[in-house]
Amino acid sequence: MIKRILSGCLVIGIVAAMIGFQFIFPYSLNIIMALITATAVFELVSAVGLRKYLTFLLPSVAFALAIPLIPNQMYWSMVTYFLYTIFMLGSTIYHYKKVKFQDICVVYGMTLLVTTALNTVSLMRYLNPQHCMLYVVMALFAAWIADAGAYFVGSFIGKHKLCPNISPKKTVEGAVGGFIINIGLIMLMGYLYNLIFYGSQLSVSYLSLAIIGGVTAILSIVGDLSFSIIKRSYDVKDFGNLIPGHGGMMDRFDSVVIVGPFIYLFIQLLPVIL
Repeated sequence: MIKRILSGCLVIGIVAAMIGFQFIFPYSLNIIMALITATAVFELVSAVGLRKYLTFLLPSVAFALAIPLIPNQMYWSMVTYFLYTIFMLGSTIYHYKKVKFQDICVVYGMTLLVTTALNTVSLMRYLNPQHCMLYVVMALFAAWIADAGAYFVGSFIGKHKLCPNISPKKTVEGAVGGFIINIGLIMLMGYLYNLIFYGSQLSVSYLSLAIIGGVTAILSIVGDLSFSIIKRSYDVKDFGNLIPGHGGMMDRFDSVVIVGPFIYLFIQLLPVIL
């Protein structure tokens, strides 16, 4: 548990550095998210067992690296999606009968999902440049707070298994605890942001924050369990070992894949800052 906490503090430090660089060099958010996404996709391809096939690995990683670097560029994004699809189809033909079609579908589909979903974190910078980092931090921490809250509550009082066939350690008590903690801390995040940076002069919608906290707590479980199915299908414990106690980059961002797009869409309907 101590290793997990220390690694969590390291991740928080990286996010803090991300915020600092954002004020100095706004495009740094895109660069950091590109590196995170590319690393996650690399781990995903490795878990499926296609890392040795460079014609699958390189296009997937290149695609994951490129999309966050060309935000708000619809034409070039579509070109990138098209080229990636062509490369994957060509590789499928070239490696016919050498590679399982199921594995190719998993890599292609999940690379598209992970890259597109995590790119919404970068796109938040363009929704509201003044408050973008609040949304970015919220997208990351809404997933992580729910996960951490569920982990610690479940460790102490968890008795009833949530999905034992997929994730034996998750409990109903942990999920409920994570749900409550997430709502409270997301609302606190909005309050502190207003207090520290604007002297409580902003009009903050705590209803929106409460909805975000509750829904993302549920979505983080969906994301975590969904990627756990992939790991179980390929008999791997973690996608990587980059972050001690947490696994790889994909393990740390699996919930963000679901939470990020929700927050990106939600704040355009019910803004947090009125």
